[in-house]
Amino acid sequence: MTFDQAAAANDQYQSDTRKWAAEQRRHTASREPRRPPKRPDPPRILTTVHIRR
Repeated sequence: MTFDQAAAANDQYQSDTRKWAAEQRRHTASREPRRPPKRPDPPRILTTVHIRR
């Protein structure tokens, strides 16, 4: 995966997470008995490279 692909995947994840957070707020505001939206999975970028802390 190139850096550009990783950046694109990360941007997508960020926007999905923002959308999810907005959904969560809407869900808690309206006391509906439906299930809250599922949190988006983080992009699978660092599969081969592990960052050492």
